[in-house]
Amino acid sequence: METLKLRECLFCLLLILSAACSLLTAQNPYIHQYTTQDGLPSNTVYYIFQDSKKFIWFATDAGVSRYDGTNFTNFRKKDGLSSNEVIRIKEDSFGRIWFFNINSDLDFFYQNKIFNKTNASFLTAIKNKIFFIDFYQDKGKVIYFYNKQFEIYSLDPQNRVKKCGLDEELTSRQMANQNKDFGLRYLCKDSTGELIAWTRKGIFKFTSSYKGRTKLVEPTEIWKVFPGRGNYYYVSAYKNGIFKISGNFQFTPIFPHVQTAPFNIGINSIFEDTGRFLWIVTFGQGVFCLRGNQLVRHYEIEQGQAITEDNEGNIWISSMKDGVYKISPYNNAHMHYETSLFGNMGIAAMDANLPNGLWFTNGKAVYLLKNHDFYTLDYHSKTISFSDVCQLKNNTLIVGEKGSWYFAFDGISMDFATKQISYKTFARTAYLGKKLTINQKEDKIINFFGGSTLFIYSGNQIFRNFKEVNISDFIYNTFYDLRGDLIINARKNFIYRNEKILPYTRLAHFDNKIITDYLIINDSTELFRIEGDSIYLCCRNKFYNLSDAFSHPIDRQVKNIASHKAALYLSTVGNVYKCENPLDVFRNRKVRLRLLDVNFRNIHEVLVFNDSLYIASDDGLTIIPEAQVEKMNTSIPIPYIRSVSVNDQETDPGTPGLTIRGSAKIAFSFGCINYSSAPVLYAYKLDGMDSAWTTATNRAVVYQNLTAGNYTFLLKVGKSTSEWSGAVACPVHIKASIWQHPLFFLFLAIFALMVISLFIMRRKNNQMKRQELDHHLVTLELKSLQSMMNPHFIFNAMGSIQNFLLLNKTGEAGLYLSQFARLIRQNMNAINAAMINLDEEVDRLRNYLDLEKLRMENKFDYRIDVDESIEADDIRIPSMIIQPFVENSIWHGMSALDCKGMVSVHFSFGDEKSLKVIIEDNGIGIKKAQSYQNKGEKHLNLGMEMTRKRLELLGRKYAVKTLVEFSEAQPGNANPGTRVELIIPFVYFDSGV
Repeated sequence: METLKLRECLFCLLLILSAACSLLTAQNPYIHQYTTQDGLPSNTVYYIFQDSKKFIWFATDAGVSRYDGTNFTNFRKKDGLSSNEVIRIKEDSFGRIWFFNINSDLDFFYQNKIFNKTNASFLTAIKNKIFFIDFYQDKGKVIYFYNKQFEIYSLDPQNRVKKCGLDEELTSRQMANQNKDFGLRYLCKDSTGELIAWTRKGIFKFTSSYKGRTKLVEPTEIWKVFPGRGNYYYVSAYKNGIFKISGNFQFTPIFPHVQTAPFNIGINSIFEDTGRFLWIVTFGQGVFCLRGNQLVRHYEIEQGQAITEDNEGNIWISSMKDGVYKISPYNNAHMHYETSLFGNMGIAAMDANLPNGLWFTNGKAVYLLKNHDFYTLDYHSKTISFSDVCQLKNNTLIVGEKGSWYFAFDGISMDFATKQISYKTFARTAYLGKKLTINQKEDKIINFFGGSTLFIYSGNQIFRNFKEVNISDFIYNTFYDLRGDLIINARKNFIYRNEKILPYTRLAHFDNKIITDYLIINDSTELFRIEGDSIYLCCRNKFYNLSDAFSHPIDRQVKNIASHKAALYLSTVGNVYKCENPLDVFRNRKVRLRLLDVNFRNIHEVLVFNDSLYIASDDGLTIIPEAQVEKMNTSIPIPYIRSVSVNDQETDPGTPGLTIRGSAKIAFSFGCINYSSAPVLYAYKLDGMDSAWTTATNRAVVYQNLTAGNYTFLLKVGKSTSEWSGAVACPVHIKASIWQHPLFFLFLAIFALMVISLFIMRRKNNQMKRQELDHHLVTLELKSLQSMMNPHFIFNAMGSIQNFLLLNKTGEAGLYLSQFARLIRQNMNAINAAMINLDEEVDRLRNYLDLEKLRMENKFDYRIDVDESIEADDIRIPSMIIQPFVENSIWHGMSALDCKGMVSVHFSFGDEKSLKVIIEDNGIGIKKAQSYQNKGEKHLNLGMEMTRKRLELLGRKYAVKTLVEFSEAQPGNANPGTRVELIIPFVYFDSGV
């Protein structure tokens, strides 16, 4: 019953705190939420950690993610993790980033690579029952991994693993409590080197070897413990509250608002930031921010888990359901009123009034902020919107919409009890108003609407009595200058003085231009904003371009300008800049701009009031004390090289240097660690090639065809309102390839000379061999002719002619003599050409066979066939090759034959470079012919031998494998005959041979 009452009291307290100071992140420019839509692998984030290189790591149930402020790099099992569910991340002194997996395995990330049991074998020796919750690394760089069940493994710098056991006293305590989970929550060492174990059964000290006695130094029952800055914070397991432990276990209770025991188990993190704010992250009660022992902020973050602070002072808080929240370091120093206080609408306009306070409107209602209280104008309309608000000195409130109606509320007063603002009377403008110009000195109002007519209202009856003034031009804007004169900005600029419209030659510089804004800086200096782009200062009728003098350009159009003392505040649609000393432009100096490192949604107006900067935006109303503006220093980003690829092959960017042989395409991809909202500029150069830095917003550069030498790629980053970072360097050493070395050309020249010399020598040798071959061929051709024209043949021919004459066969003698003469002529022609047309060779063979047939009185017949696929008139073959074999068939095969003989010659293709010639007869055959051979017939064997040699030489010359093969034409017959197969080269008639 008592617990229930305490719980109800706590809920009431939290409800009051939430209504007073809770912050809805969707409407707060100081808080940014990251979810899967931004790149997180999951919205369930167990842990947040920033490593020594300043990357932010997130442990989720879908892997781990590394964030640089712009890009998320996600890792899962496919990338080497042992489990996709990682519950904690921590870095050791060696730079290894450890991942504590839900399946009790350990992995680590080192030099851009994930190591697990497969590629880091020492991890297999760390076997535990449940997942590790943390590790402690001592001064000797020994790491102690531990879990809640008191399983402790030590890992020394040589990656040797040792399991630490419990001593008898701890074991007996564990058994006495009948609790297998002894409840180890935290492990560390004291100054003497003894381990301190924070457990649910007390705080113990013992040596790492466990050889000494374990000492109970504090019986406090610990539920959770969190290290602070020189102290510890712990949540009691059964006692109420959170306690701070300092010195020799000095206990101090903190934050009495969260003391009830049933809720302590919901506290997941306690963190003390560099500003000495204490953060308490709970699972079901949101996040509390304390200063001292006082509550500063309460954030309605559901299922909060872990918290950390980055190098820029941002606070990161993880959630089990909503991803991650980043809270700006300026959140506790500035005041922000969210749109939930104003009907969930942004602030459209505002005006400061010293006696009353700050007037502002959300477009539907009008509010007054005074002494941290809000008052609402008691006027409601469903059809009218407000985009302008102003209070005159006579206590008249002017509100309205630009381009529409304006209203004047007279006699306004505040009811402190109801927080309502009442009025006595109100009036409306007679005409629609494009814009109102107010002269506060005289409570005079100028109204115009899209034409050439001004309506001047003055006196106590605002919007009741007016005066019309016409000019001859279209009016853009009106304002009162520092002399109190009304200036009319049209195509030409005019001044209204003594109820007269006169040309204003002083502003002839801005003729045909729209003066968007006008401000009086001091008694002698005016500011003009021209068409939203350029800002000019005018001093003693001399104009200076302030925009050109800015130390850094503003990347977006300036929408609003406010002045205060010697400073200017300029806003774009999302950012605010402070121009600290704009009058430096008069001395031809650069004018420094300071970016206020907060992003807003659609800034409508800025002004300075009571030494504070007020910003009206769609996020609500933001108030920044000017003293805090000076502390908003823009952080300098940290550059890093994401990847380096050579010839489109990615290399390890962690390699200290890059060595390449020969020219190559080198691509550098880079980024920076930047958790603020300011845009980043990159500057890079390749030292050794570039003499100047290249400044750009792109994140990659490619270099091609670099000559051999040493280079260094340098990268630095900065913001438009910050200094440049230090440069990171990636050395590149390009070695000359063999063909790029100076001696290579000498060796190449020598080699070329050698090759040319060898080529010439070889060509000469080939020419000599060819000449020798041709000479040999000519010799053999002469010998072949000689063998065909041997005395025995001639004697037989003459004998045949004589015999025909003696027998009075003059016709036969004449025919024989004619054919003999023709054969002689053909043989003489053949000797003049190495190759002869196939038709001519066939004709010569027929002539020869006809002579022999006459001489032997028709003792044999012959047949010559040429394959149909052969076009005989297009082919040339070696001359005087076939006749010796035909002659051998007649003389050896036919002469001793007792019946009529037959000789056949057949031509066909062998392949694309040779012909096959088959010579067959039905003579007595090779064996019988040898027995009849006489000495006078040895010239036939000599002729065939020369033909063999000729064919062999011709085959070498024309790259053809020649062949001469003898066989019996009809094996087994009494007269088996002879078959000769020849493979001879040929060329086509148009080959030029």
